[in-house]
Amino acid sequence: TLPLHQATLQKLEKLQEKRLWETGQVKTYYVELSDILRQYIEHRFEVSALEQTSSELLQSLRFVKMEEPAREKLYSVLLLADLVKFAKEKPMPTENKRSMLLAGEFVRQTRELHQPETPTPPAHV
Repeated sequence: TLPLHQATLQKLEKLQEKRLWETGQVKTYYVELSDILRQYIEHRFEVSALEQTSSELLQSLRFVKMEEPAREKLYSVLLLADLVKFAKEKPMPTENKRSMLLAGEFVRQTRELHQPETPTPPAHV
């Protein structure tokens, strides 16, 4: 099986290939985009991201060790997604592409880094 971040990046790529915003399905695009991110967050940070509003999610993540630029990227994507889903916002095509870019960067910046084991030096006789 793929590491979580790679599986998530594949899901984002598949969503991008659908080009939903180009066919007028902007809301569907943002629903799927935020769901992918929320599933990633739920598994990566063990936060119940799927049952929380974006504000609640961001509050829950305040105790999670995360670089501020990654946090800002997530905030930006979730904010626009909420505006599209609930306030009927119609983002520009560049904003739709930017949201996908930010989502991918967020996943790459927050992926779990597995440290290679330090080899034990050979014992000298």
